[in-house]
Amino acid sequence: ADAFASLGTRVGDSHKTSFSRRSQRPWHDSSALQSIAIDTNTDIDDDDLFFSKTTDENCDHEVYWLNGYENEDKTLGEAVGDGEAVIVIPNMASSDEDCPWLFESALAACKKRDAAAARGRFRFSVSDPSAFDDEVVELCEDILLDVLDYLDEEIPSVYAHLFEPGNEWAGRQPLNARMEQPTIPPEDYLKDTCVSLTELYESGELEWSEGEPAINVYEGGGYFGAHKDHLALTVLIPLTSPGQDFEGGGTGFWAGNRDVDENPQTAPSLVLKPPPGSALVFGGM
Repeated sequence: ADAFASLGTRVGDSHKTSFSRRSQRPWHDSSALQSIAIDTNTDIDDDDLFFSKTTDENCDHEVYWLNGYENEDKTLGEAVGDGEAVIVIPNMASSDEDCPWLFESALAACKKRDAAAARGRFRFSVSDPSAFDDEVVELCEDILLDVLDYLDEEIPSVYAHLFEPGNEWAGRQPLNARMEQPTIPPEDYLKDTCVSLTELYESGELEWSEGEPAINVYEGGGYFGAHKDHLALTVLIPLTSPGQDFEGGGTGFWAGNRDVDENPQTAPSLVLKPPPGSALVFGGM
């Protein structure tokens, strides 16, 4: 088959809107994700990739270290925020029900469009009523909450480093899309009332990249070019199976963070093609 699809959302930039039906009141002045991600249909030899992987026997997730080694001087949340690590959490969406249904819903939305896919890729905001019904919105919200719950329970340092309000909050934030360091911290009361990612979400205190969550559907040869998200955290969930629904492809990451150009000319340090329903979680300076 020549179709690949993924569900993704990015959290943190200040000039963004949310898909949620709940009221969203921004508390980030701005934050940035500068890990570079590319969905590519190019086959890359594993020998050309430079990364290491660690697992925790007490948890389900895997951690991929872009610099080739685990940085034991940082918490995992710090490493994610600094663009040094990518977390893969399995089974955040069911591969036998959720993923096929979302994929078929996205294919149906593709057929409604008159225009050709840009760069071989169709993109649909989950909240677009012309593309999806309320059931799709509700399922995507449930999946996102499952991811946030997992991060809170198993990797609380993600909240502590990137989202916890306090005097040091601004200094922990990456540069925004204008390459500026955030300076205005969130309200102090949130540290007492919202002590987790899930509570921030349910209180309407998180922001989202405009038009996200979104579902991307790739035709054969389609791609999402290399880019920097300029957001605090990204969650990307493949909806189709590598080797079964598509060949090649994957999501590539480059080590180096701020030292890496927006349009890198070298092969990525890491290319991931996890099973459908897995959540790729990454961030960066």
